[in-house]
Amino acid sequence: MVGRVQPQTGFEDQIDLILPRRVSWSTSGRMWGHEDRDDAHVFYVDETKSRVVEIAFRIDASSISSELVSQICILARQLGCVLMTADYEIVVPEESMVLATIQHSTARKFVDNPVATLRKLGQPEIQKRLNYPIKDKENHPPRRED
Repeated sequence: MVGRVQPQTGFEDQIDLILPRRVSWSTSGRMWGHEDRDDAHVFYVDETKSRVVEIAFRIDASSISSELVSQICILARQLGCVLMTADYEIVVPEESMVLATIQHSTARKFVDNPVATLRKLGQPEIQKRLNYPIKDKENHPPRRED
């Protein structure tokens, strides 16, 4: 959630009802859930936590909870948000659409068959992702300061 639109004050209390709050590693963020399973975080512009930069949920693809998905969709609709996947795909916050998106995700395919999923990722796509920082440096080399 980036930009001028901000959630109503106290929206974090709604996340408290979805996942247990945990200690955040960031002074400008709040976290819920479990690091190795379902979790959520909210990051703010700064430590005052007055402006939200991002609200994110991560769903464990090895143990998909339709109840969690439902609660996330309800919250998103209450906040007037759409959802975005890690691959930047926009998803309407409707449980059936979100569950279908998760079922077809690379993460879920990896859970079901890691070897086949890694093989299907394809070398050109992997190479493209690995070379991105290198290409950026080629196009914008660091300036030498004499």
